[in-house]
Order: sequence, then structure tokens, then C-alpha cells
Amino acid sequence: MFDAPIVLASSLSIGHHGVMPVILEEGDAIIMDQQVHSSVQDAARKMQLNGVHLTIVRHNQLSELKKKIEELGAKYNRIWYMCDGVYSMYGDVAPINELISLADHYKNFYLYVDDAHGMSSFGKNGTGYILSKASLHPKMILCTGMAKGFGTIGAIFVIPDQELALKVRNCSGPLIFSGQQATSILAASIASAKIHLSGEIEVRQKFLAEKISYCHRLLKKYELPDISDPETPIFFIGLGMMSVGFNLVERMIKEGFYVNIAAFPAVPEICTGIRFTVTIHTTLEDIEKLVEALVKHFPLALKEEGRTFKDIQRAFRKVSNFDNNQFIPVVKNEQNYFRVSHTDSINEVSESLWNKLLGHRGIFTHKALQLMERTFQLSDKPEDNWKFHYYFIYDSNNKPIIATFFTEALVKSDMLSPASVSEQIEEKRKHDPYYLTSKALVMGTVISEGDHLYLDKSNNDWRNALMLLLDTVSELSEKVNIGQVLIRDMNANDTEINDFFIHHGFVRYQLPETHVIEDLKWNNKQEFLNRFHKHRKQYLKQRVFKSEDDFNVKVYSGNNDRIALWYQLYRNTAQKSVQLNTFVLPENFFQNIIEDTDWEVIELSYKGDNTTDREIVVAVMFCYKTGNSYCPLYAGLNYDYLDYDIYPQLLWQTILRAKELAVSPINLGFTASQNKKKFGVISYSNVGYLQMKDSYQMALINLMPNEVR
Repeated sequence: MFDAPIVLASSLSIGHHGVMPVILEEGDAIIMDQQVHSSVQDAARKMQLNGVHLTIVRHNQLSELKKKIEELGAKYNRIWYMCDGVYSMYGDVAPINELISLADHYKNFYLYVDDAHGMSSFGKNGTGYILSKASLHPKMILCTGMAKGFGTIGAIFVIPDQELALKVRNCSGPLIFSGQQATSILAASIASAKIHLSGEIEVRQKFLAEKISYCHRLLKKYELPDISDPETPIFFIGLGMMSVGFNLVERMIKEGFYVNIAAFPAVPEICTGIRFTVTIHTTLEDIEKLVEALVKHFPLALKEEGRTFKDIQRAFRKVSNFDNNQFIPVVKNEQNYFRVSHTDSINEVSESLWNKLLGHRGIFTHKALQLMERTFQLSDKPEDNWKFHYYFIYDSNNKPIIATFFTEALVKSDMLSPASVSEQIEEKRKHDPYYLTSKALVMGTVISEGDHLYLDKSNNDWRNALMLLLDTVSELSEKVNIGQVLIRDMNANDTEINDFFIHHGFVRYQLPETHVIEDLKWNNKQEFLNRFHKHRKQYLKQRVFKSEDDFNVKVYSGNNDRIALWYQLYRNTAQKSVQLNTFVLPENFFQNIIEDTDWEVIELSYKGDNTTDREIVVAVMFCYKTGNSYCPLYAGLNYDYLDYDIYPQLLWQTILRAKELAVSPINLGFTASQNKKKFGVISYSNVGYLQMKDSYQMALINLMPNEVR
């Protein structure tokens, strides 16, 4: 069939794991297409352990691929581009002729192509889509499966180099030690191969092509959102939200049509769809009935989930070419009357209303947000320019059901990644400060902490109100071309909220624990110590109380004479902390907060060791005072004095300051859990919900090795 050396495997997955370790060597690099099949990705990831560099490029982006080849060309021996011939989600195809041109142009560039979904349907002797468009290139490994169009079980690896093919056959552990194909399977494969070598395969291919074309014509006739390639037997109907996908799949199965859902992570969260295939056994009547059922249930599923066709057009604008007049007049469910209020300045919001609903929950009182709006604007650095969006949703009685705010800001895409991953990325940012960064709409701000969403669940229609908020934010993200929306600091145990966001296409992610001291009902150190077990008492006595007299503590407010020193201490800490990886804040933020009487700075100075009279400022804590809580926001440390237990001492002095002010709770925030738990904090588990239009950066980050510390 292939007129080239081949290696057989019992499955493609086993084959990829067997072939890659033989053909790739330490010092090689792999570039994966973002949508290459999962079996290829899984095997490629394991090659990192063999000293092979692994990265990705956006789907079918040749210009990006070319840049990546040139970037890696001088660093690595060979560069392997791994892609599909026919992609399993959208049914689109690889630009194989352009890829072969790159292989001809770049001496150390090679191709590894999985054409399982093109097998039998295309090409001479049914050898697949790739060989229907080009000849087998000497620098290409072609992989294909026998479990789809071929009609049996197993996998074929076409390796132009006879010596390399023998090496794979004789040296591949997974191929040598995996179970061999049964005799019955081999017999069936031989019978199928005989069909492929006869004229019958061309008749079957033509027959299939006619049915594919007929199905596409019907989908276009009824203006259904057909995202798939017109040549391939894989069909993808774009639906947008995951909830619509599940709804329509259930409806179609009840009608007797087996279709399956394509959802995250195979596609972006808002690009859910249903998939089905057409075979030569599918009759024209089957196709007509399938499309008839889609025409009936597609608008019903949209309506039931409160979606419109315009949502789908927004989601698939990059992968489809809808006609301008293509539109199905679907209306959303009848809902209670809601009124949305949106403004971009806190000055246009009632101070009393805001502070009543949200301001008491953290560092986002009306006054605090005024300060942030003044600070994060007109900067030369993009990360220091924020735009604020405040939302209220009122019911028919003009009662607020929802109040919240979002910040439009540049964020590091690894903000919540493991510290070891962020450390690798920060090395690259020394030369490219905005590597793996992107704009996001973040509920709250990137520096605030707390429950940023006021939601009146006593209103039975709160879900529709929350859906209206998401629609409004989605329209904003489309308008300002922002690809991700982050919902923050939600109660991890709120199953209603969790189900809502998951149902509407958000991905849940774990946030670092937040730490709170709620009870300050003690009068002295001994009463404070009596709350703890023996080992914690010993820690506090030896590491905190014993050295307390070695430090002077001062509290500053409304005075910025020492801001340069304090800011340097903050930068020391911010640049070392990657557990929650954010941009270093600008100095003018700290200048502004020091001039605000709601803020204060706790300064910790080491008295010295009697060799000098000069005190040395070793730590500071920037704290915000609300009417009923104390919020330490950032610490700054002199790392030359870490052995003096300055951070535990700073935490203790912060607790004493809140006690002096008679303010509780103390919101000690994220990170440094081990230290904070020594002081009896209560730790709360919060989660966030993320929706992304383009998951490329996250996919790239997920390729980086996470070294467990």
C-alpha cells in the first residue's frame, strides 16, 4: 500500500510510545501543533525525561512555526514538528505542502504526522490524506491507524529510512514487549489491505465523498454552524457553551442519533460542539434525518440554555467563515426583568451602597478603589495601567441582586502555576519581560483578596441574573479583545455556584489558602499561648517572644519620608515570591497609600548587636484598616536578616497592632501558610473559575516540568 518500509503496532498510542524514544535523541526538540492528537502529546511529554526539548505552536500557524524553527535551529540537533493529517475535533487538515517546503528549506527540520483520521478515506490505495496531497518525504515519519476507515485494529508507522525502520522494530521496548496482534486481526487486516490495493477503494472513496458533500450541503442549507472541513468525514457543529452541548447531545440521542460532545480541554471552554462522522454505511436518508433532528433541536437547546446564535458566532470567529446573513432567530428564555448598571469609575457609584454590599469585605472599599483608580493609570508600563468595570444588576423592584467589579489588566499567565514552573518562566522574562503574559478581566483586582461578588440568593432567579452578568462581561471581553475571564475567591464548598460556572463553560482552579485570625479575645502573651499545643507554644516562645526585645516597632501613617527604603524591602520580597506570581507594583502605589490615613506601615527595626548604635530596618508590613477588619497587604523583608526570624516577628507585631486597634478579623491573605498557621489562623479554601478563548499559553506552561520541592 505505502511502497515504503513500515512498522506495525497494536495501537497508535503504544506505537507513539515505542517509536519516539528510538527516532529522537537527547539534544533534539519537538514542536507540537496545539491540536495534535492526545496520544502524540502524551508520548512527546515523556520524551522530556530523555533530554528532548518540548514546545508548541498555535494550530496550523505556519508563520509562528517558522519563527520557532529559527529560534531552536541553532540550539538543537533536529527539530521535529508533530501534527495530525486530519484533526479529530474540527476535521480540518494540516497544510502538508507548506510543511514539506519547510522541511526542504531547513536542514534539521523533520515531520512526524499522525494521519489516523485520514486513513482509507483519501489517497492512492487509501493511504490517507497526507499522501493524497504529497509524496512521502524522506524527512517525514507518517503514522496512521487501522481502527477507523481501515476497519480493523492496529497502527502503521511509515518510515522512509529502511535502517531506521529496522532499528524501531528491533529496539523499541513498547513494541517488543506489548502483546502481538491476534491472528484473526491480522487476517482481517490482510483482507482490508487487499481491498485497498484493488479498484474497489476508489469506488468507496468516491461514494464517501458524495455523502460528505451531501451532508455539508444540507447543513449549509439550514444554516447550522458547520465548523468542519468540507473534505473530511468528521463533522463539528459549533455550539459555544458546554451547557448547550450537553443539552443537544441528550436530545439527539433520544432521537436515535449517536453524536458525542467535543469539550474542554480538547477545545477551548467556549468552543464546545458536537461531533459525528459519515461513513459509506450511512445512507442519504440517515443524513437527512440527522440534519432534520439538528434543525429541530438546535434552536431548542439554545433557547433552553438561554443562548443565541450570536454567541456561537463570537466563539468561532477564528475557525469558521459564517455568511454575514447567516442567523437563526433564536431568542433567550423569558426571564424576570433585570436592569444592568455598568460604569468605569467608582466615583459614579453610591459610596454607601457600595460599602454596604461589598466594601466591608476587603481592600476594596469605595475609598480604596478611588486610590487604585488614581494610581493605575497613565503609566509607561502596560502592567500598571488598569481599567475598572463596576456592575450592578437590579430586579424589577430596583433591588440589587448582584454587585461586583472587574479589572482589565495585564497578568502573568503562570500566576497560579507551581513555583518551580514560574521560576523557569522568570528566567526567560529577564530577557523578555512580557513573555507568557496576557490581558485578562479579573473579578476584583490582582492585589485585592476576598469575596468580590455580592449575590442575593434569596431571589429565586439569581441564576439568570448571574448569567446576565456573564453575558455582559463576555460582551466587554469581545469589545476590548481580551481572551480570558477570571472569577476569583469563591467558596470552595458552594456546590450551587460551582455547578453554575462549570455548566456555563468555566474551568475550576484551586487558589492558595487564605488565612484569617478571627478571635483576639486574649489579654496577654500567656493567654495567647494557652490556645496552642506544646510544639506550637515552644515555637512561639523560642522563635518570636524570646527575640521580641531585639526589635523596635514603629507604626507610620500619612508620612512617606521613608518610602524609598520601604519600597526596596517590598521589591526584595515581591521578586523572590512566585507562589502567587504577579507583577511588581509601582512605587507610586505605595506613595499613595502612605498618604491615605486608612493605610499604615508597621516598621520592624533590629536594634543591633552592641557593635553599632545604628538600628537597621529589617521588615515592613503595609496594612489597610476597614471599619471592622485589619488587612495586611504586602510584607517587605531584608533577606540578610532572615536568620533573625524577622518574618514571624513581623506577623506577631501585626497581630499586636490589630489587637491595639481592637479590630478583627485580621485578613492575613495568601501564601506563607506554614508561618501563618503557627499563629492560630483559620485557613479557608477558595477556588476560582476561568474561561479562555485561547488556551495556547496555558498549554505551553503545562509542558514545563514541575519539579516537586
